[in-house]
Amino acid sequence: MTKKGLDNNKNKYFVICMIVTNNNKLLKKQYSRFISSNLSDIRKVDLHNNMFYSNGKFKELKGAYLSVELKKKFIKYFCRNHLFDIYYICVQNRFVENIFYENKARAFNYLIRLSIELNTNNLNINKDINYLYVDERNVKTSTVATLGEYLNIELVTGKKVQKS
Repeated sequence: MTKKGLDNNKNKYFVICMIVTNNNKLLKKQYSRFISSNLSDIRKVDLHNNMFYSNGKFKELKGAYLSVELKKKFIKYFCRNHLFDIYYICVQNRFVENIFYENKARAFNYLIRLSIELNTNNLNINKDINYLYVDERNVKTSTVATLGEYLNIELVTGKKVQKS
């Protein structure tokens, strides 16, 4: 979330993506099957063992370390069944007022709320059963707690978009 580098066509957009699963158990099973059937290829591309524990056991899939072929295989594998929907908000940074990005945590939290509110009101997501997982690599630890508090206040008490 920045306006820096816009003249270089960098950081033109800020995108928040939500994945809503249609069948959690089947999706987890498919994930496990993908990993087990591609484990040797995953080991080959993971040169620094970022996806494995020190004992060699698989830890987590990290897209940054996958080859282009494995990424394509992954997408093809998961898109063949309708196991999830993807909803997103795309912000064009050049149209955002500078003051909005002065507090990036507040701006990020606002966009998350906007995304949840929009998709709940459009009946894309069920307000009764949601689990929000924020990728901590992109968010400061203190910001995650603030986000939780903010969403509880905004979505439960303010807009009645989510159940408490």
